[in-house]
Amino acid sequence: MPASSPTTADLTLTPGTGPIAPPSSKPGAGLFAPTATGFETSTDGRARALVAEPDRVITAGDRLRYAIFSPYDPDAGTVEDGCAATAVGLELIMDDGTVIGGEGLVDDHGVPIDPLAQYADRTSFPDQWNHKSVDLTALAGRRVAGIALLVDVSGLPTPGRRTVRGWFELIGIGPAEPGAEGRRPADFVRTTRGTHASGGYSRGNNAPLTAVPHGFHFVTPITDARTFRWIYSWHQHNNADNRPELQGLALSHIPSPWIGDRTTFQVCPWGSADRPELDPAARGLEFDHADETDRAHYYCVTTRSGIRAEVAPTDHAVIMRFTFSGPDAALIFDQSDDHGGLRLATDPETGRGIVTGYADGGSQRAGATPRMFVYGELDAPVVDHGPLDQPDHTGVGGYLRVRPGADATVVLRLASSFIGLDQAKRNLAAELGPDQTVESVAERAEQTWNELLGKITVGGATEDQLITVYSNLYRLFLYPNTMSENVGTEDAPRPAYASPFRVDGPDTEEHTGRAVLDGECSANNGFWDTYRTCWTALGLFEPERTGRLLDGFVQHYRDGGWTARWSAPGYADCMVGTSSDIVLADAYVNGVPGFDVADGYDSALRNATVPADEPVVGRYGLEKSIFAGYTSTAIDEGLSWTLEGAINDYGLAVWSAALAERAAADDPRREEYRANARYFASRAAWYVNLFDERTGFFVGRDDHGAFRVGPDGYDPRQWGGDYTETNGWGMAFTVPQDGAGLAALHGGQDQLRERLDAFFATDETGAEGVKGAYGHVIHEMTEARNIRLGMLALSNQPAHHIPYFYLHAGASERTQQLVRECVRRLFVGSEIGQGYPGDEDNGEMSAWYLFSAFGLYPLSLASGELVLTAPTFAEVRIELDQDRELVIIAHDQHPDHHYIQSVLIDGEPWTSVAVPYRKVADGATIEFFLGPEPSDWGADSAPASLTPAGERPRPLVDLTRPDGPVAASTGDGAAAVDDTSATAITLPPGGWVEYTLEDPAVFELYTITASPGEMSGWVLEGSDDGETWQPIDERTGEEFGWQRQTRPFRPGRPGAHRRVRLRVADDHPSTLQQWELLV
Repeated sequence: MPASSPTTADLTLTPGTGPIAPPSSKPGAGLFAPTATGFETSTDGRARALVAEPDRVITAGDRLRYAIFSPYDPDAGTVEDGCAATAVGLELIMDDGTVIGGEGLVDDHGVPIDPLAQYADRTSFPDQWNHKSVDLTALAGRRVAGIALLVDVSGLPTPGRRTVRGWFELIGIGPAEPGAEGRRPADFVRTTRGTHASGGYSRGNNAPLTAVPHGFHFVTPITDARTFRWIYSWHQHNNADNRPELQGLALSHIPSPWIGDRTTFQVCPWGSADRPELDPAARGLEFDHADETDRAHYYCVTTRSGIRAEVAPTDHAVIMRFTFSGPDAALIFDQSDDHGGLRLATDPETGRGIVTGYADGGSQRAGATPRMFVYGELDAPVVDHGPLDQPDHTGVGGYLRVRPGADATVVLRLASSFIGLDQAKRNLAAELGPDQTVESVAERAEQTWNELLGKITVGGATEDQLITVYSNLYRLFLYPNTMSENVGTEDAPRPAYASPFRVDGPDTEEHTGRAVLDGECSANNGFWDTYRTCWTALGLFEPERTGRLLDGFVQHYRDGGWTARWSAPGYADCMVGTSSDIVLADAYVNGVPGFDVADGYDSALRNATVPADEPVVGRYGLEKSIFAGYTSTAIDEGLSWTLEGAINDYGLAVWSAALAERAAADDPRREEYRANARYFASRAAWYVNLFDERTGFFVGRDDHGAFRVGPDGYDPRQWGGDYTETNGWGMAFTVPQDGAGLAALHGGQDQLRERLDAFFATDETGAEGVKGAYGHVIHEMTEARNIRLGMLALSNQPAHHIPYFYLHAGASERTQQLVRECVRRLFVGSEIGQGYPGDEDNGEMSAWYLFSAFGLYPLSLASGELVLTAPTFAEVRIELDQDRELVIIAHDQHPDHHYIQSVLIDGEPWTSVAVPYRKVADGATIEFFLGPEPSDWGADSAPASLTPAGERPRPLVDLTRPDGPVAASTGDGAAAVDDTSATAITLPPGGWVEYTLEDPAVFELYTITASPGEMSGWVLEGSDDGETWQPIDERTGEEFGWQRQTRPFRPGRPGAHRRVRLRVADDHPSTLQQWELLV
């Protein structure tokens, strides 16, 4: 029998409700209204209900705005079926009986608001509020009599009756916001973008930070004054009336809610005659987001009580202006916790308020943090002042009741310092004179932002796309931050900083106990989070500033011995990999000026060759992994440490080779660079040691070499364990430095494409059954499921390169289509505090968007090239340094033209999928010609790879074995070859250690692991009979820079021998931790 046709069913509406457990919004509430209208139907086709009868004549420019919350159905058979509640739309019923919907009404994302089109386009996210805005200009002059809500499941992959539930809010029909014409770049920035998020579901997880680029501190509104983490929430913190409440304006240093804020200082206006209350719930001021102005250079909010709060930033200071609605005016001062102090006073001459204090508190995940000191001056006379305390929150709160000026305003000029109270006062005097106003400070900060953001202009972009571009640029240039302060004069500045790494003595109420050192120091950056895109973008757009910021992180090494993995501002034990290594290498290869190359190189060298004594720095497990060729399962997430280590080692290999090539013949490190280049190139291929050919996935191995799980028990969908914030699928392509090598492991380009196709065809379910080693379903799993792109978890950094990996599989058309889709539909919702598909960490997600939308991407850092993809915009112009310009033009730009047909660079045909970085950075015009169908453009090219195309990666192997035939002049010598630097053998002058090989062999490199002053001279000898020895290499004056450093050496006179002996040439006992012979 033929299948029955889909039916039209009733759609039941339930007013006065809201989502039950939304992961990032307030439960039981609408998007804007106190409640929403629930809808429910059981149908195999379409359901419809009348939701409004506006009886309104449309005028030109009117927009229909509504919101849908579409809960994911975990009981559906597939992810696509689970997203059935996104198959929701509207239609208009005109007074003449005409029904207008489908193609007749298109939302701001270019999608018809017919439910089938909405479902198929996937711009609506499950478990999220989705805001829709529809231009009704085409209906101008016509009268709308009714609005109907539609659900249609007939287009789902699995046919049949199903129950669909969700929530709907009709915001209304009204005039459009003013257009983009005449506005400058800073006007498009929305700092609240990414704040409609939580630890349960991220759409950015940002805070609305007002600051100057890379500034010393931020100032931010807060909706939760007692946390260091989600300090401002666009929706989730809302009160019973579903409105946010301002609990203060705060000085902040927050890098992300996951690391958390530190050393905060809060100011909250109080407009009652009653004694002010410190309790954040009691002092909170209700407001609407429509009454917020959230810009990088200026924040303003008018509360429902009539109090208006405004802020504008300088580098080390901020000006705040409060306009009160009545005669009663006070300011409350507070901190997030009570680890600090506060002193309130009046100027004896003017009677105006003076605020001083210090703050020590911070998130437990933050690194070592210097004490922050604050100094502030009010422009109003003080009427009364006093301390304010709460139970378990004492000593940091107080108030100043003041007499506002004739215009009902009170102005606070506030500065901070990590050095001391006097320095805070100096910072205020230097940056915020008494003649400065909110307007003048905001104008100066706006000019700074416009000079930076205005270097990039975009043609053919919509209003929403311009907001996305410039808000992403704001996030990119917001981090990292400087810690330095001018301890000199305006004419003779002298930057200095309070060190997070050194303590000179105890803190006092007026001065830091930290060492105050000359120079500039950078902070607030997680290199694992940022390395993939951020630093290459910064280096391209602002090379000189980027070099200074990088040198500020090299300062960590000069000051504390290591460059931070995560700086907040000191060393934070967070994430895997010492990714500053690849960042610095990339900057060097790309020609970024301004950082100390020698110190930067040595900081990376220490990360790669020296086991750390503390977990907050260096690479986990290095005392064994450096000899095993992988980090074992004995170390949590050991596989991720291995793969990230290989990426960083690739950077060191390229950097070493470049240094060797550029070194003078008499450079004492020239030979070291050459040996390091070969050694780290080998280590860059260590990923192969964890590739299980039985499954085609990377799998962890234990200390004995056994894979963690065999093929029968392996499930690549399981999260955690071996894999940092992802699963086996998510780590399957984490070899950006060697796509050709990975292709060879899979059997060739065709097989790599098949594996990529399988990746995108396998649904991430986000289900309990695949949470793996995590104790719960983590937010990255849910976010990956909800974007409906198979296993692509673009919400998080490990996936960001994967759409580009098709370039290694000879399928550039798949990269072009996927990247354009992600750019178009995943960065939506800016107007309701969303805007991102996941965490926006220190500018990295923003940089991914910018590169991808512009048609360039840094797939393999330190390779010296960028790869090409189809741009989103018709034209992009980027002002580069030295008056150069990069122009990117996309001819035949159209929403359906995803594919590159041909490319011209400076008028000449370009047939490669990659372009040298310098060709771009030196200024060029890149013209893309796009079309609706794939072409063979770039088919015969591929991005740079460590391994030549068609060859399997073959890292060097150590000929010695822990159980092998080793002897020594004293003892048995086993400690010299036991694959750990935790043990050692001490040899007397002239002492030796000898290893017997199975067969004569010529080794390419050998390594020695030793500590400073232990070994400086030796002779490496070979013999076939144990009697006659021939020199293979001789060394004098060698240095080991750190405890247990592993150094490679190239034999000066290589030869094939069965016995190899290392003989000490020093005149003192020498301690040897390890010795390797690499072939």
